[in-house]
Amino acid sequence: MAELDAEGKLLQAFQAEVEGLRNWYDVAVQQRGRTTADTTGLTPEGVADFIAAFARGEEPENPLSEVPLGTALKMASEDLKAYYNESVTAQPSRATDLVSLANWFWGEAAAARVLNQVRKHCLRREGQEYQRLGNGLLVPRRQLHRFEAQLTVVYLSSPRRCSGGVEEALELGVSVSILSKVLSSSLRHRHCRVQLVRCHCPNGDRAIQRTR
Repeated sequence: MAELDAEGKLLQAFQAEVEGLRNWYDVAVQQRGRTTADTTGLTPEGVADFIAAFARGEEPENPLSEVPLGTALKMASEDLKAYYNESVTAQPSRATDLVSLANWFWGEAAAARVLNQVRKHCLRREGQEYQRLGNGLLVPRRQLHRFEAQLTVVYLSSPRRCSGGVEEALELGVSVSILSKVLSSSLRHRHCRVQLVRCHCPNGDRAIQRTR
């Protein structure tokens, strides 16, 4: 079997995550006698499959014939988040306040990374509905920083000015143009040399050693 690419691994982790929460979700529904994760009428597994198709860049069949596909996607994303939150609240000794739930979901769950992939695909689609989904309806703007690479430049004092050329930036998972722009603007008004450029990426930190 061919080795899974990054997208395949993410979707595999997402599927396992959804399956792993199912027992806790059933407990939550039994305790409350109701659920808010059923606006689409799909099972949690069906919701996950529907969203995963969008994450792969596909256009799945609309399970809700009475609404547009984009609306069905928005409803499915809300069902997914409700499924996760209800599953967690049934677990003993788990913090269930809104801040803790948001930090767990957006900061740790594979589902959040899948929704971010869907968000990116929506931005590439035509139509105002998909643009709105990509610009805040699927992933709150205040959570986007969790999925964006952040660059930190560590400077070493030096009596001479140096430019911000970039050598091994592709290994960072950040475009060369973005990194070059950051370095150039950072160094333009400094007398220094770069000791280290570190990229804080969602999939782990990377670093480039640079000395002049």
